[in-house]
Amino acid sequence: MTSIAASGKESHVTFDIRVGQSEEKSEWYRITYDIIRDDENKPVSLLGLAQNINELKLEQRRLDEEIENVETATQRQDVLSTMRINLTDDCVESYSSKPETRLPIKAGDKYSDVIYMIAEHAVSKSQKNEIIKQHSVAKLLQSFEDG
Repeated sequence: MTSIAASGKESHVTFDIRVGQSEEKSEWYRITYDIIRDDENKPVSLLGLAQNINELKLEQRRLDEEIENVETATQRQDVLSTMRINLTDDCVESYSSKPETRLPIKAGDKYSDVIYMIAEHAVSKSQKNEIIKQHSVAKLLQSFEDG
C-alpha cells in the first residue's frame, strides 16, 4: 500500500514495508508521516509513526488464499455451489451455484434455514436429521474450537 497526497504546506505519505532477512523471519510495518513545510514550501520537519501490521498482512494472505480456494473449487465439475457463512450472525454472506442447482439460496438468508432447506431434499428422515445435526452453527463452531 502506498499513498502520497501533497497539499500546500504539508505532504502526507503512507506505505507498507517488510523488514527482515526472509519472509519467515520478517515483520510488516505501515509507515505514515507528514512533511511539515515552511512558508517557502521547504521541508522543516517530519511527524510520523510506524505500526506493526504483521497480523493484518497474515490475515490478508489467509483471506486471499481462501478466495483462491473457493474460486478453484467452483471450477471443478463436481462442485454445484459454494457458500460463505457468517457463523456469528447465522447468515449466508455469499452464495453461487451452477444453473442445475435449484435451491433458492441468497445472501442474507439465515444459515440454519438453508440447512433445513437442503435437508428437505434428503432421501430419508434419518439422513435429513443427520444433515441438520452435522451442519448446525453450534456444530461448526465446535469443530473450529476442537480443531
